[in-house]
Amino acid sequence: MGNKERRRFVWERDKALALLRVRDAIRSSEIDPDIADVVLLINRFEKWYTTSSCSGRIFLIEMPEVFTKKNARILGKWHWKVGVEEVKRVIEGFKGRNLILSVRGPIIHVIARDIWSAKEFLSLAYQAGFNKSGIRYINPERVFIEVRGSEYTDVPVILDGKRTLNESALPTVVKTLNQLLVRSKVKLKRLKDVLLRYKLA
Repeated sequence: MGNKERRRFVWERDKALALLRVRDAIRSSEIDPDIADVVLLINRFEKWYTTSSCSGRIFLIEMPEVFTKKNARILGKWHWKVGVEEVKRVIEGFKGRNLILSVRGPIIHVIARDIWSAKEFLSLAYQAGFNKSGIRYINPERVFIEVRGSEYTDVPVILDGKRTLNESALPTVVKTLNQLLVRSKVKLKRLKDVLLRYKLA
């Protein structure tokens, strides 16, 4: 088997295994429902497949050291708009040193067959508004792409055991994070539309 045939064999094998994992993850609700159709659509193209995804979320995270992920622990997580009282309950029960309220838009990890296929996908992602997307690494058999937008922010709630976000400001902060999350999820619909147009072209 020559190099070209071997690369094709490895690609087809890995793509088939990835698609099985995606279907199993959808059946077991491990993939967020509002991103599942986009993930399935990406995997219908011969030159791309997905490895992981998140449709976006708001979360409260405990950090032993500020803005350091080591030993961090998520205490509350919501994949759609969250109410102020839900956030408040987690904050009031917190006994640690540092607590951060964050929002992250959708993230999709895509494997492309080669650099040309990767550039094609990035062009489509940019059209949909995922302007922070880029290539994470390249090897002879695949290109790893991270698809993401610019909707993300972190708000310190408690630092060194002291409350830094006043309770009176919490409703405004939660409303703003909800708006960011909703705006970011609109881009999933745009990406689906862009992919469908590309497929039909």
